[in-house]
Amino acid sequence: NWAQVFLKFVVSHPAVTCAIPATTNPAHMRENMGALAGRLPDAALRRRMADDLARFLNERTIAIGLEGNTLDPNYKILRRARRALDEARDQDGRPFEIVELPMPRPIAIDGQRADGRNGRFAPRRGA
Repeated sequence: NWAQVFLKFVVSHPAVTCAIPATTNPAHMRENMGALAGRLPDAALRRRMADDLARFLNERTIAIGLEGNTLDPNYKILRRARRALDEARDQDGRPFEIVELPMPRPIAIDGQRADGRNGRFAPRRGA
């Protein structure tokens, strides 16, 4: 689940000594506790996890895929990520240029929704 993915991402960073997720919902607390299971991602996996949501095109520009269908399970997740990018600043305190890309239409293979992340970012010169 996404709560566990994000918690593992945060607590696996060497600069983080403690994560305190805010919740008053017992179900959310149980979900958060699930992040304790399994290994934490290393630096390479953290980079791949970040690339699943957004990718630097250059030092000032970040591309992010956004889902337009409000009923899609990725809609809220990607909108939250977009809002976080709006708040992000570079080392000089400047906001980044954000390029929004539409998510591909979902496809199903053997009744399971296929993960479209691998084909989301394929920037080409002159595209």
